[in-house]
Order: sequence, then C-alpha cells, then structure tokens
Amino acid sequence: MSFHVKPNTALDRDARKRATSVYLVQRAVPMLPPALSEELCSLAPGEERLAFSAVLTLTKEAKVIKKWFGKTVIKSAARLSYGMVQNVLDGKPPGIISMAPEHEVSSIETDTRRLYELAKVLRTRRFQNGALRLDAPRLSFKLNDRGLPVDCSQIVNLEANSLVEEV
Repeated sequence: MSFHVKPNTALDRDARKRATSVYLVQRAVPMLPPALSEELCSLAPGEERLAFSAVLTLTKEAKVIKKWFGKTVIKSAARLSYGMVQNVLDGKPPGIISMAPEHEVSSIETDTRRLYELAKVLRTRRFQNGALRLDAPRLSFKLNDRGLPVDCSQIVNLEANSLVEEV
C-alpha cells in the first residue's frame, strides 16, 4: 500500500487516524478508500501487486536457514476463506472459487498443509517461551431485514484461524 499512499498526504493522515479497518455488525469501515483496499492493494488471484516481502526458508522444525527482505512483485495463487482452509486441513476439497489459472488446487492444498505444520511448531514454541494466550470469546450477530440484531452466537475458532494468526 505504501506505493499508493505517499507519506504525509491527506490520504495517509486519514488512514493513520483510523489505524485499521473497523468491522461492525452490519458493515465494515475500511482504513483506505475502496479503490485501494478492494482493488489496487487486494491480493486478487493472478494479479501482479507491488510488495515488500520477507522471504524465509525454514526447516520442518521451523528454524530459519535463509532470509531475504526486499521489494517484489507478487502474484497470489488463490483467494481462500477460513472455511476453505479448514476443509483442506480436514482432508476435504477446499471449494476454491477464485484461483489463478496457472495454479492447481492440489499444489494449494499441499502448501496449505505445509504452512499449517510450520504454524503449529511456531505456536508451540511461542507458548513454551512464555507467550500469553488471550482467547476472548467472539460473537456473531444475526440481523433482521432492518439490520437490527435479533440473535447472537459464539464464534468457534477453527484450526484455519490459528494458522492465519500464526503466520
């Protein structure tokens, strides 16, 4: 995003005031205008995007053996939801809707499982080193046709959530 949001511009100052996107029951308030957050800066499958990347080579024990940081052009393979990732972790077909044509579902499934194995090692190590577990319950609200809450339920965190949180 820094390519599109120059320091100290009105857009930068406005985004800094928000600090993050805010997700409300009935809508989301993005930190940046939709043209940036939903188009130019989104990781749409098959679309090239400017990025600053941290490229790490890890062993199966999650030990960093090589690292590189720098400006890159990235191209996302697929857009996955938490449910799709959870399907992969459960051994089910992910049901990918949006994927770059040069990729195959099987390679995305393999990469997802590898990433999950690394995330489990990193998470275990983090807690062994004294990290705090802050598992606060989160609620989901059911809204009526006027947008008013009529019911709520607790959101169950899946393994897919912990994978995304860890990496």
